[in-house]
Amino acid sequence: MIKVMLFVKRKPGLTHEEFRARYESGHVPLAISELPHLVQYRRNFVKPTPGMAEVDFDVVTEFWFDNKEGWKATAAYALDPVKGRTLADDEAVFMDRSTMRFVMVEEEIADVDAVRASQRA
Repeated sequence: MIKVMLFVKRKPGLTHEEFRARYESGHVPLAISELPHLVQYRRNFVKPTPGMAEVDFDVVTEFWFDNKEGWKATAAYALDPVKGRTLADDEAVFMDRSTMRFVMVEEEIADVDAVRASQRA
């Protein structure tokens, strides 16, 4: 499984709520229809927290693919100025595309119960 994380900032002038509503109601269905290799598509919206430093993005989006070929096909589509135009035009409505960045990650999940049990033993 391949996991890619995209960091996205909202366009100036949009509230967090407006950005989230537009992302969920408009972009999510469009992206799912345009990207056939997606296995999972998660959005993690940043919650501004008093006393915490502000970050330079509003959402961490997770794209999951079965394999590298699926990711490569998706990236090629998204970067193609003609094929990827539909998604790019939609993103331009509510995302600050100039600040977008992505990383491919390897996820590790701790079995919290097992670790705690071994610590008690």
